[in-house]
Amino acid sequence: MSNLQASNDSFKYDDLKHAVETIDREIETLEILKNNLDGNLSKALDLLQNTKGRVIVTGMGKSGDCSAVCTLSLYTRRKQAMAI
Repeated sequence: MSNLQASNDSFKYDDLKHAVETIDREIETLEILKNNLDGNLSKALDLLQNTKGRVIVTGMGKSGDCSAVCTLSLYTRRKQAMAI
């Protein structure tokens, strides 16, 4: 086996190891989220559903990206919304 082939196999192993570690962290985070859900989520959803007029969602950086996704989700449910 050439050194190049050994290097490629090492990269593949490292990539798979990294992927598994990332998925494990995501699972842990989702478990934390699941265990902390309470009535506040229902209150927030009711508030959004019953709001008259437009919902404005804000954020910068990654939270700005999330605000754009939330806006699209609200819009598809016939709720006027905008992200800034």
